[in-house]
Amino acid sequence: MPGTELEATAMTNQEAATVYTYNGTTASISGINPNPIWGATFHLFDVPMQRPIFVLAGSKNKIYSVLDIQRYEDPTEGQSNITTLIEHDFGASEQTHAIFGYGPDIIFAAHATGAFGTTASKIAELYKTPFVTSSVTDTEGNVTSQTTIPYFKTITDTTISASTDALKGGALGNNLAALGTSVTLTYTLSNLFIGLDATANAAAGSCGTALTFAILNSTQDAFLFQEIAPSSILTTGINTIVSAAAGNQVRITHLAGMITSTYLNYLIVARDAGTGPQTIYALPIVSTGTDTGKIADFSQIINNFGSKIEVLSSRQFTTQVSNVADINPAGVYAAQLLVGGALPLVAPNSIQKLYVVGDGVYVVIGDAYAAGQTPGTFRSQPVYAEDGHIVAWTAWQRVLGSDEQMNFSFVDRKTLSGYYIAHATTNFRAVNQTTFVADSNLEPILSQSALGGVQGIFNFPQSTSGFNNAISLLVSTGYGAVYIGQTGAVSGGFFQIQTMTSADVVSYTSDNVNDHHALIAAEIAHNGANHWLFVGGTTGVSVLTGDATGYTWTGNLANVAALNAGQTFKLVGDFAYVKKLVADSTYLYILTSTDLYRIALDPNKFKATPTATLSPELILSASTLSKNPAYFLDLIVDSGFCVIGTTNGLYSFSPTSGLTQITMPSGLPAASQLIALSSATEPQRSFKTLGNILVLNNSFGTQQARINRFTVTDSVITPFDDFLIATSKTSNIGSPTSFVKFDNYINNYFTDGSWNIASSYFLGPNQPTNALATPSALQLFAGIRTGLSSSQLIIPMFSAYAPLLFFVGGINLAGFVRESTSGSLISYGSFQVHANV
Repeated sequence: MPGTELEATAMTNQEAATVYTYNGTTASISGINPNPIWGATFHLFDVPMQRPIFVLAGSKNKIYSVLDIQRYEDPTEGQSNITTLIEHDFGASEQTHAIFGYGPDIIFAAHATGAFGTTASKIAELYKTPFVTSSVTDTEGNVTSQTTIPYFKTITDTTISASTDALKGGALGNNLAALGTSVTLTYTLSNLFIGLDATANAAAGSCGTALTFAILNSTQDAFLFQEIAPSSILTTGINTIVSAAAGNQVRITHLAGMITSTYLNYLIVARDAGTGPQTIYALPIVSTGTDTGKIADFSQIINNFGSKIEVLSSRQFTTQVSNVADINPAGVYAAQLLVGGALPLVAPNSIQKLYVVGDGVYVVIGDAYAAGQTPGTFRSQPVYAEDGHIVAWTAWQRVLGSDEQMNFSFVDRKTLSGYYIAHATTNFRAVNQTTFVADSNLEPILSQSALGGVQGIFNFPQSTSGFNNAISLLVSTGYGAVYIGQTGAVSGGFFQIQTMTSADVVSYTSDNVNDHHALIAAEIAHNGANHWLFVGGTTGVSVLTGDATGYTWTGNLANVAALNAGQTFKLVGDFAYVKKLVADSTYLYILTSTDLYRIALDPNKFKATPTATLSPELILSASTLSKNPAYFLDLIVDSGFCVIGTTNGLYSFSPTSGLTQITMPSGLPAASQLIALSSATEPQRSFKTLGNILVLNNSFGTQQARINRFTVTDSVITPFDDFLIATSKTSNIGSPTSFVKFDNYINNYFTDGSWNIASSYFLGPNQPTNALATPSALQLFAGIRTGLSSSQLIIPMFSAYAPLLFFVGGINLAGFVRESTSGSLISYGSFQVHANV
C-alpha cells in the first residue's frame, strides 16, 4: 500500500483489565493485572458491530467480549489504560470450537468436553443482560439506586450428536457413524446455520447431513435442530451438497448468507469430503412460511409488492426442495450450484475465509504457492435467469492480489477499498488496505501515457490462447502509441505476479501505429497456432506482425520480450472511427461508427507484402437500423452471434439469422456499453449459450442514464424481471424495467458484483453546468437490489463517491479494468493512470 500509513488503537494493554464474570448465581467485578489477553494467542475471534469477541488459546473454556477500551498515550492515575471485558466460562473441562457474534448482545457458540463431535457437544446461545447486585428502595417501593453488572446469560445450551434427527435423515434414520471435530456457525438470512462434519452409517439407506439450522423452543429453552431438506431426498443414496450416502463423509467448513441483487436468499457453503480441498456451492433458501431456512425449490418464486404504490418490496423462494437433482453437485443443475468452478487450492489445504459482498462471493486462500495453488482472495458472481434465480457463476478471479500468504480479507461495501492480513515475515502478519495509487507494481506500463493519456487498457489473462498459462499481458493504447506489459510469469515452477520493470514492457510509437491518432481498441485474435495483436481507433486498424510471417506469434508466447523479434505494426485495410475490435476463432470483427465488418484470419493477409486478399466483409450498416442517422457504440461477439449497442437501441445480429431489435424496458435511446457475464474464462466472447448482458443506456440531451439487465439462453435475449410496478393489485406479476436509473449522464460503468462504479467521460468544467452532473466517480453500494435500485427513486449523484480525488480538474476518464493476475482495479484516461492495489 504505497504512500499510506496505518494507525490503529491497540485492543488491549499490559497494565490492567476489568473483568465482569458470572458463576451462575452471582455476578462480580474483578481487576486483573496484567491484562489476561496481553501477549496471548487467539484461538477464535469475531467482531460483531465493532465489539470484538474472542477465545484465547490458553483458556478455550472462556469467551471474552470487549465492553470498553481506555487507552492513553500518557496514562495517569485518573486516566489509566484499562480494557473492560465480559467473561463467560463454560467450565474448566470445556473447549470452545466456534463462535459467532450477532450484534453486540448475542453470541452463538459451539463447545464440547474435549474435541467437538462427542456426545457432550453443544450449541449455545448467550445474551448480554445486566445483573442487579444491590439496590436501595425507598418507603414507597421505588428503587432509587442499584448496581448492575453486564453478563452473558445462557438462553440455551443444547446437545448435538450423532443421534440428532436432523443429521441422520429423520427420526427413523440410522445414527451417524461419526460426528467429526469440525463445526462452523453463522447467523444469516434470519437463521442460525450450523456446518458440521458428518459420516453416514454404513447400513443401506443411511445418510449423514452436515448442515442444519436451529430454532429456539422458548418453552423448553432449547434449540430444535431442523432438517435442511426432506429425509426423502437426503436418503436417496446420492452424495448431495449437504449430505453423504451410506458410509460416506461430508463436511461443511464455512458458511455465508447472500441476498442477491435480484432479491433472493442463498446460503453459500464450503464443502468437502473431510480432507479438502473445499468446493463452494450456492443453495437457494426458503424465506417465507413454515419452511423458512430450508433449502428451496429454485423454481418456486413469489414477488411481493408494496400495498400503496405497488412497487416490488421483496422476492422470495416459497417452497422447500423436493427433488434430489436440485442439490446433486454432479446433476443437471451443477452449473447453478457450483460457485466459480475449481479453486486454485490443493489437498489437504483449506480456504481461510468465505464471505459475500453484494453479488460477489469471496474466498481467501492462505497457503503458499504450490502446484495448482495460488494464494490470495478470489471472487465469483452469479449469472441469473430472468426470474432472478441463479443459473451459473463466473469463473474465480483473483482480487486483492498478493504473493504473500493471505490469512484474512474483506471488501468494504461502501468504498473502493479492500483489506487483508498477510504474512510479512515468518512470524509477523501485516494489515493492508488497497487504495488507488500511481506508483504500483504496474507502474512501468501505466506511466507510459502519450499525448492525451491512456485511451484504452486491455487485460489478457494467463488463460488466453497462445499464453500456455505461463504469462499474462496488459495492453495500453494512446495517441499513436501501444504499450504491452507482462503482468504475470512462471517463477519457481508456479504462475505468480510479475515484479514489473521497464524490461517487462515493449512499446510501439512509430508512425505505422495509425499515424499518431487516438487508439481506443485492442484485441488478441487466434486461428489455430497463429495469434495476432490488433489495435484500432480514429484512423483505422493496425496489426503487429513479422514482415514475412504475417502473425504476431505462433504456438506459445514465451514472454513479452519475444514481441520485439522483428514485429512491426501494419495498417489493415481502409477503416475509420473504429469503436471496437472483437475476434473469434475464425474472424476479426471491426465495429466502426457506421459499419460492422469481419475479416477471415489468415497470416498471408498481414505480411509486409500480402499474398492473400484482405477481403473485408461488410455484414451490417448502421443505416439499416433507422430512418434517422444511427451510429454503432459497442459490440460483443460469440461465434458469429453479435450483440450491438447503437444510438438507436440494442440489437442482436448474425449473418445467418439477420437483425433483431431487443426491447429495453424503460430504456434510453443509446446503448453505449455492453458487459457480458458467463461461466467462461472470456465472457465477452462466450455468452450466447447461457449468460447475462448488462447494458448501460443513456441520453446526453436529457442527462439521464440507465442499467438494463438481460439473460441470454441459446442466443435468445430476454429482459430481467427487474420489476418496479405491479400489473395488478391481486397478482405477483410486474412489469420489467431498468435495474438502475441515474439522475445524471453516465457513459462508463464497471461492476464486479460488489463494486459498482459509474462516471461520465468528461468531468469537471467539461460537464454541463448542473452541479449534480459533475462527479469524480459515482459508486453504488454493493447491496443494491431489484425493486430498491430504482423503484421510482432515481439514483442521485450523492449516493456515494469513489475515493478518486485525482480525477478532479477537467480530465477525461476513459474507464476501469480489472487486471487478472494481481487483481488490481485500474482507472485510466487523460491523467496519470492509477491502480487499486
